[in-house]
Amino acid sequence: MTAAEVADKLGFGDLNAVRPRLNELEKMEIVHVIDKRINPHSGINNAVYALKREGQDLS
Repeated sequence: MTAAEVADKLGFGDLNAVRPRLNELEKMEIVHVIDKRINPHSGINNAVYALKREGQDLS
């Protein structure tokens, strides 16, 4: 999902509530960027994030 898709799914209207958390999760190696996609509303290329599943102890 893109940051905009995550924000929409969680009910946030402001991407600034989501992007810093995604950056933190990426630094913690919980999510990673798997692709880039053009946002149809803004025309801007956005990162697509996915959970890293292998080797993760999320407890």
